[in-house]
Amino acid sequence: MDVRTLRQTTVLLPTIHEDDLTEIGSLDGENVTGFVYGGTRLRELSLSGTHLVDGRITGLAADRVRLTGLAQAVAADLGFLIEDLD
Repeated sequence: MDVRTLRQTTVLLPTIHEDDLTEIGSLDGENVTGFVYGGTRLRELSLSGTHLVDGRITGLAADRVRLTGLAQAVAADLGFLIEDLD
């Protein structure tokens, strides 16, 4: 697994098989599993108490990111671009 670190956050990037994933339009919900999300620009990405399991987030740009109480991302490839971390 690849490891990515941004400031104080470290993420392990697992190998995920694209054939097993379903494209979704939002990350709403308490448990989000088997998903592909991205290719969009958001003013704010705000997740609280969300389980991201077996998924991939790519091509996502967010002006502001707020991750509070985010449960461990199990086998989730979080490859999004964070801009303007003020």
